[in-house]
Amino acid sequence: MTDLYNFGRLTGLWTDGSDRRAVILCKRTPGQTPFTIDMSDWDRPEADGRFLSEFEIHAHFPDDEAGPFFGRLEIGEGRPGQPQGHGRITWSNSSQWLKVVRTVIDLNGGWTDGSERRALISEKRTFFTIDMSDWDRPAARGTIVDATTIRVTFPDDQTYTGTLELVRPQYRITWSNNSIWLAAS
Repeated sequence: MTDLYNFGRLTGLWTDGSDRRAVILCKRTPGQTPFTIDMSDWDRPEADGRFLSEFEIHAHFPDDEAGPFFGRLEIGEGRPGQPQGHGRITWSNSSQWLKVVRTVIDLNGGWTDGSERRALISEKRTFFTIDMSDWDRPAARGTIVDATTIRVTFPDDQTYTGTLELVRPQYRITWSNNSIWLAAS
């Protein structure tokens, strides 16, 4: 599996500064392409990529003969009162993408209830998914209500509201059933 640190840093929405978004999705399953890039906002086919090192990525855009492209990943830790996780990819063609974080904390990545198991959140354009396979549960689907609130439907249970909290050094989600998830490192 892609380590959780890289999963959360790269997974999510990215923009070139326009209203268009690329959706990068890191894969959990070994043997799969480490990540894909949904380029549908540009009417382009999906790209695939892999990590070369902790901060270097390689991406193949099938419709671009100038590639492959290499990217340098930079992630900021945020400042008090601002969302963490804002990042930048500087590509080998000198273009840059900025990470879009729509909540007080970046939801993307691993979350734990204190056990060794991890839930993996992957943000899409209008919703996000939670991979619950460590608990042998089906994936959940959620939406962002506002900068500090999410709503998630667990198909084998019910819908819960989560409050996003920036409690340094730990980021957490406090659920409406009083359970707490902590960001996994």
